[in-house]
This record gives sequence, structure tokens and C-alpha cells, in this order.
Amino acid sequence: MVRPIRRAELDRFTRLSDPVDNNALGAHVDRALRAGESSLRWCLVADDGNSIAGRAYLWHRPGNPVFVHFFDVDWSRPDWHHIGSELIGAVANAASEQASDGLLYALDVPHSWHSEPERRAVLFTQAGFRLVRQGLRWERYADSAPVRQVGGRLELRTLAEVGDDAFRDAIARVSDGTLDGRMQEMRARLGRDRDADEHFRLLSGIASDPSEWQLGYDADGRLIGLVVAGGAAEQPVIALVGVLPQHRGHGYVDELLAAAVASLESAGARVIRADTDVANVPMANAFLRAGFRQFMSRAEYLLLSDRGC
Repeated sequence: MVRPIRRAELDRFTRLSDPVDNNALGAHVDRALRAGESSLRWCLVADDGNSIAGRAYLWHRPGNPVFVHFFDVDWSRPDWHHIGSELIGAVANAASEQASDGLLYALDVPHSWHSEPERRAVLFTQAGFRLVRQGLRWERYADSAPVRQVGGRLELRTLAEVGDDAFRDAIARVSDGTLDGRMQEMRARLGRDRDADEHFRLLSGIASDPSEWQLGYDADGRLIGLVVAGGAAEQPVIALVGVLPQHRGHGYVDELLAAAVASLESAGARVIRADTDVANVPMANAFLRAGFRQFMSRAEYLLLSDRGC
């Protein structure tokens, strides 16, 4: 039987074998419950009457898919497939009222929470989730070598300076010819303009400081590209960086990326993270030049609701 936990079970629900992981999961659940980004009905267990055979935890910020932040099954059991399938079904039902933007599971490898990645992939794909992106995860530490100073060719203007409509238009233009699988999927499903609107909305859930949204213009006032950084203070990210197709290959991405890194690190960021699609080799090379290292791969699985856009 899959059921939501009772409050008295919260400590047990978040208990993992590794103290660091245990603290991380417990802190995330506690913060999300206090912020109204999760609830006890989104903390689910597969209970066979004698023991807990599986756990799942969901959280959500407005404008984003509901995220399956934690999912685990007792993989040693012969009935792991049945338990996992029931747990995913309960997850989808629990999230249905707020999953108009979809239900997302990110399978990171290597990751201490994601043992048995092949089995996890089987469970989620059989439950109707689609693999929408094969990605690489990058990180840069503040004590890394300084970002190579490049260009100085761009004038950067913030969201507050250019306005929402200009930024939506820039998102549409930099996504033309994108190598990112998830962006390709969204553009095919929504169309160019609606996709830009949706990305603007999704980014608003990550980077809320308008000063971290920047458009880059050349000396003639032509739009060259954009960069969006931000995230929670303890987990800053480069959420999106892109250059218009006609200006690619001239090093502008390095200038945009350097500006975002400098801004985040001057604000106290100790580690900055970012993702790329495995197909986006030019962007991966730009992160390497900016002192990032690949530390993980990520497969993103998305289940769209009947009300999904």
C-alpha cells in the first residue's frame, strides 16, 4: 500500500544511511514544508505492513513542473518492479492538481540517492514519462582559476532596463537552432512564441533578481545574446545562456558567461552549477573555458498532465 506519511514519521522518512545525505534531505523537506512548496501528502511511502519498501518526495515552485526530488525503492526485493510502479502511480496522482506544467524526474549519475539507474529508467519510462533531455552537469568553485577576461565588446542590459517583452523575444531568438533536447521538445509542442513565454515563466521560478537577467548588445545596438543566472543563495546556477544564430562562433558566449560568473561570485557564491545537453558541445566547451568541470550526467524524464501546455 502506498500512503502519505504522518508527521510523526517525518524523521524516519528522511533518514538515509549517509549522515550528509540524511541532513540534506531532511533540510530540504523541512524548508519546503515551511515554505508551502511541499506537504505531507507529497511525502509517500510504500508500506507492506512490516516495513517501508519505497519512498518518494515531491516539491513544487510556481511556474515549474512538480519535481520528484527523492524516489527510492528497496531494490533487493524480488517485487521491486511492482513496488516502484505503484509508487510512481501514487506520485502522479498526488501531484495531479498542481502538475499542469508536468511532473519531472531528474536521474543524476553518479549520485548517492540514485542507485540502480537502469531500473529507475525502466520504471519511469514504463509509467509514461518521456526522456526529454540527456544532459551534463557542471560546477565551478570560487577558488578556481579566474575566468579568462574576454572581449568587453558587449553592453549588458538588465531585465529591469529592457522589459519583459524584449527578454521574451531574446529567448525566442537565441533558441532558434538550439541543440538542447528539452528546448527542442518544447518548441515543437508549443511553437516558437509560446515556448519563449513558457521559458520566461520557468526562468522566473529560478532567477528572481532582475539584475541577474542580462541581454548583451554590440556597439551598434544589435542584440547578440543573453544570460540568466540566480537561484537560491546556497545553490546559484547559470540557468540559461545563449547567442543568436548569426553571431555564434565569435566568442560572445564566453563574455556572457564570464559576466554571470563574476556577478554570482561577487555576491558570495562558493559554487556555481549549470547544465548542458550532451549534444550541445559548443556550450560544454564554453563552460570548460570558464573553469567549470563536469561532475555528473542527468537524464530528465517528463510526464505531461492532461492539462499540460
